[in-house]
Amino acid sequence: MIERFLKLTNNLSQMLLTLNGNDIPEMISVHDIRCLQDICSLLRPFEVPTKNELVKQIPNAAVAIRLKSKLIEELDYRCGAYEQPPISPICTLLDPRFKDMHFKNPLANSKAQENIVKMMQNDNNNVENETLPAAEPDDNTGNHCDLWGLHKSLEKRRNDERGYNNNAREELRSYLHHNILKLDLDPLTEWENTKTIFPKLYKLAMKYLVVPGTSVPSEHLFSKAGETISKTRNRLTGSRVSKLLFLQSVDKNQWNF
Repeated sequence: MIERFLKLTNNLSQMLLTLNGNDIPEMISVHDIRCLQDICSLLRPFEVPTKNELVKQIPNAAVAIRLKSKLIEELDYRCGAYEQPPISPICTLLDPRFKDMHFKNPLANSKAQENIVKMMQNDNNNVENETLPAAEPDDNTGNHCDLWGLHKSLEKRRNDERGYNNNAREELRSYLHHNILKLDLDPLTEWENTKTIFPKLYKLAMKYLVVPGTSVPSEHLFSKAGETISKTRNRLTGSRVSKLLFLQSVDKNQWNF
């Protein structure tokens, strides 16, 4: 709206000069027009919401300088905490289009990478579900019981875990140094192409990157629930409504008549 007004400023001035009467509105001053130009330049980066573009703007008017300071303050307040929750930094790291390029807080970046390594370690422990191996018998002593058998078993397991932990960190480090994917490419397709190179990270990416970043599906579900529970069907139980909503979500091609 401000941009359109500034484009029509000359036309409005000429039109107001041709009018007569006491109800004619006054045209704004040159100083006000310059203030609007500064404000418009500050608000324009919000069409492509990046703080860097806003910081580059250098307004001249005092009101625009105060507006710039306030806008940066509000951006830091509303968007500065995105790196703190555990899920969004992990999703950013696992997205091959971004990885760790846009982290402002090095501590948040390090914490997110550590969480990924821990999840890779836990996933390996759950898949293998190893039990302590029995101690190897001593060929020279026949049936002699090895008192250090448990210690040897624990030592072998600790060394195996340490080797896997190092492999997990190496895989993450190698992935972060891998080429950045272009913005117009599909990250899931990229993960399918590189799952043999980063197998452990591929499993995590399939868990985190497939989560929809929108509330539209849940809003659709609420709308369908409102249509199902009507005034004439207000005594439906929760389990019955859940089954009805599930049946509505099944594609027609999957129904076998």
